[in-house]
Amino acid sequence: MSDLKNIAKVFGILLIIFGWFFYEFRLYETDDDVKKQILDEEVPKAYDFHVVSCKEYRGFSFVGVGSHGDTIHENLSAFWDLYQKYQKGDRIVKRKGEKTLLLIHHADTACIHLSYKQNDL
Repeated sequence: MSDLKNIAKVFGILLIIFGWFFYEFRLYETDDDVKKQILDEEVPKAYDFHVVSCKEYRGFSFVGVGSHGDTIHENLSAFWDLYQKYQKGDRIVKRKGEKTLLLIHHADTACIHLSYKQNDL
């Protein structure tokens, strides 16, 4: 009978340890975790360039020309709502610390928001 109690104690302790590990080192991310990660990565960045070309695969890989005439390679996150909104020659401007970027096309300016699951952050 004491062997059964000892086995139950060991399994109980293992169950508590597994529960703590699952809680502390969980592998899944909640929506709040993803939103915080997006904001931490995207808000500090700044952009100012004219679009020369772009590849869309898991985000936007732009090649552009900066204000000083230098070639710029920028990778923008897929969380920017830019899909089929930009054209060659457009200007993309984003200031540090902001959650929006400006897509300037000749006389038109579009304010593009950082979004997650179709909701603005």
